[in-house]
Formats: sequence, C-alpha cells, structure tokens
Amino acid sequence: MSDSRTPTHQLLKAGPPFNEHLGIRFERLAGEELICRLPFRAELAGNPETGTLFGGVLFALLDYALGAASWLKVAPEGAVATIDLRLDYARANDPGRDILASGHCYRLTRQIAFARGSAFHAEDEPPLASAQGTFMIYDAPKEWQGAER
Repeated sequence: MSDSRTPTHQLLKAGPPFNEHLGIRFERLAGEELICRLPFRAELAGNPETGTLFGGVLFALLDYALGAASWLKVAPEGAVATIDLRLDYARANDPGRDILASGHCYRLTRQIAFARGSAFHAEDEPPLASAQGTFMIYDAPKEWQGAER
C-alpha cells in the first residue's frame, strides 16, 4: 500500500470532488490509520470574526477519513457508503491552522464497516472532535476497479 503508483493510492490522492472543493487531501497511511488534511481557508469559517470552522466542514473531513479507512479494507472490489456518522465536538479550531483527521476501520462484517477517528491540529494536542461511523459495503462497479482518476 505504500507504493504511490497503485490505483488505490492514486484514488485516495484524488479524493471525491466535494472533498477537492473543500481542499481535503489524503496525507498518509500510518499502519492501518489513514490521515488526511484540511488546509485552513477563511471562507470555510462559520464565524468570520473568530475564524472558527463551520461544523459541516469538520463533519465532511471526518466522514472522508473514516470512509476512506473503511474503503481501504474492501477495495478494489468493494466500495462503501456512509450509513451513520456521529461526531462529538470537543473544542473550536484555532483560526489559521490546518486540521488533520485520522480514521481507522476497526471491524468488518459482510455488509458493514465500523470506523472511528478524530480531528486535531497536531497529533500531540487535544482533539477538536471525535467520530464513530458505520459504512455499508457494496460491490464496486467494474469501471471503478483498478481505475485511476
């Protein structure tokens, strides 16, 4: 999986178009944990006076981190779709700082993937939010298998 030329790695780097619009990027794999990054952009702030990020953007970031970590367990034959995602917001972001998110798929059944993760500024700092999600596993369309975008 560390080979950046594999189709799976290339798809992680490309990401979904919505994430591309937000600026969410795949950062790295750390064992079975996926790390992604959201560079700070003032226009994503829910409160322009404080620079506090809009909650929906943080939700999208964690949805990608947990979903991509789950997808790694079933790709390229399988795909995942979010069934349920719960976020516990712990504190506001620091304006001007990038946000990282981690995702780890800790259990798979035939049809469901279970994942958890968190959002933070730096790995040695308290989290901004923690998340837990469930993802439906389904057969990926043939054109997705081995495809690069």
